[in-house]
Amino acid sequence: MDKSIRDGIFSTIPGLEHGDSCFLLFEDDHPMLHLDLNLREWMDLVSAPTISGFTRSGERFTAELSATFGTNGRVTVALDDLVVGPWEDHSARAVENGQVRAVFAFFEPRAVDDLFFRNLRPVSWSIDGEGLASTNLDLIDHYQPSAVPGTHWGLSLTTKSALYADAAASISRSPQERLCLVLRYDTAEELATSRRHVSALQTLIEAVGSPQPRYLRELSLLLADPDGGSDIPADWWASSLLRHRGALHDTGPESPRIPRTRGDELTGIGLDELGGLLALQRWVLLCETVPHLLSVLDSHHRGLTVDSRASVLSLAVGWEHLAARSRGAAAAAAWREIANLLRDGDDTSGHTEQMIELCWNTYLKIKHVELSGGESDARATIADDDRASLDLAAQFMHHTVLAAAFTLAGIPVPGDLERRIYLTEFAEEQSPWTRVVSTYLNA
Repeated sequence: MDKSIRDGIFSTIPGLEHGDSCFLLFEDDHPMLHLDLNLREWMDLVSAPTISGFTRSGERFTAELSATFGTNGRVTVALDDLVVGPWEDHSARAVENGQVRAVFAFFEPRAVDDLFFRNLRPVSWSIDGEGLASTNLDLIDHYQPSAVPGTHWGLSLTTKSALYADAAASISRSPQERLCLVLRYDTAEELATSRRHVSALQTLIEAVGSPQPRYLRELSLLLADPDGGSDIPADWWASSLLRHRGALHDTGPESPRIPRTRGDELTGIGLDELGGLLALQRWVLLCETVPHLLSVLDSHHRGLTVDSRASVLSLAVGWEHLAARSRGAAAAAAWREIANLLRDGDDTSGHTEQMIELCWNTYLKIKHVELSGGESDARATIADDDRASLDLAAQFMHHTVLAAAFTLAGIPVPGDLERRIYLTEFAEEQSPWTRVVSTYLNA
């Protein structure tokens, strides 16, 4: 986003009596618009889904209204999906039309090293232990642009500097450089669709990539010209993508990586192991067909569930949606379909399928208060007061949701994820799943 807007700039809102004395700025990294309005204009503004105007520096902007508040005629409006582009007539129509030809997501390279560069061995330059740059790292050669056959969009990877100069052969690790992931559409898409696509990519990065806080720094768009001319560049700010997502600790703009404490974070997974940029696109396509998958994983990663019981409920619903996608329809006992999706794994303990069944029964008990009705009463479930086993159940279900999703998307299940599901590093009697299953199923 342009620095003048971040620092604050006078703006004009056409159609308002005092629309020529607005002030647009970022407060606490959130765009806010300050303006003077009478009560009638305030009510009209609140009822409108979007607001558009001009900045004094010669830009057109449009945004959704997130919240409004004010006193004595002075109104402050919190904005979302703020799009800022050139002022020219055709550009202004493109900004208001909001048809997206391409999205540019800019990441700080050091913040996403674990996913994008884990298997690369470039030569590093450093002074006093601080990495400055990496050479001989050709992103274009390493990650070829990808497009799943039959889709109308694809992904490519470059750097921000390479968008303006021939500088893609090496990538600086300085905070000023940006790794650029480009989503390019053959036919223009709605802004809401692009937001879902970027959100799906973030969910995967946070699930397997161990990113640092503030890893996604900027978003830009190419907008379709409604008059059929060249695409229009614009800046984009969306709260669900750029604000603190809750999945990562952040104590400042250059906060060091702080380990999370859930105990089920994945490590050692690189984009190469998943299948490169093609895997990212396959993941986004799966999230489009199973949209609840994003809700489940985001709630888990952000710690939005109250406790392990709530996590079991949410993750089991993720099982149900993935099972329905796998079968083509919803059916009873979704746990059996999840077990089928994971059956090719190395289950040395023999307890993976039993653990899936136990977690499913526990989910049903929580959802229906108690299991009732003849033989169903005999189904084994984890006790409500056994917090340790419920925590293990939530961890196990999180791993199986990811593994089943990867399988459905045609993405190889990473080795670290398989190890956490099948616990191949444990002797059978030491496996946490074995202990839980032995306590409740084999008692």
